[in-house]
Amino acid sequence: IDNYIDATSPVVRFNDNSYLTYNKYFSESIFKRFFSSLEIIYPGTKEHLELYKRSIAAFRELIKEYDIRNIVLIGGRLSKYKIDTETFKTDLWDNKMDWIIPTNKNWGKVDQAFLQELPSAIYLDKRQTSWKSDIHSPIIGGASPSHYQSGYYKEIFNELLKLLDEDLKYGY
Repeated sequence: IDNYIDATSPVVRFNDNSYLTYNKYFSESIFKRFFSSLEIIYPGTKEHLELYKRSIAAFRELIKEYDIRNIVLIGGRLSKYKIDTETFKTDLWDNKMDWIIPTNKNWGKVDQAFLQELPSAIYLDKRQTSWKSDIHSPIIGGASPSHYQSGYYKEIFNELLKLLDEDLKYGY
C-alpha cells in the first residue's frame, strides 16, 4: 500500500458515505461537470484526515474478515530534488516546493494513521532516499516530484521480493 493518492488528492463527497478521488484524470474528464457543485475535501484538512482514518478502520475490518495478515506500507514522499539523467545535473524543485512540503507533511500524517490502525503492517521507509525525481521519467505525466529514477522502483521491488522470500521460508 502506498498513501501517495491520500496525501495528494482531494476527494469529492457525492452523498453521506460515497466519495470519489479527484485526481488528474477525473479533473480532465467529461464527467467533471457532474460533480462541480459537490463538496471537495482537501488533503491536509482535519476532515480529510478523519475520513482517511474511518476508511482505514473499514479496511482493517475487511482484511481481518479475509484473514489477510501480511500488509506492507511503502512510506514514500515527494522528492525535493530532480535529476537530469542525461546530464546528471541535480537541482531543487524550486517551483514546486509549495506543493512538495505540505504534501509530504500530509503523507506523514496518513502513514501514521495507517500504522496506528494496522500496527502489524510492515513499513518500507522510503521517506529519506538517495534517489531523485527523474525529469525524463517514462511515467505518464513526465517530470514530477513523484516520479523517481527507475532505480527507486527496482529497490522497492527487490525489498518486496525479499519479504515474500522470507514469508515463503517460514511458511506464511
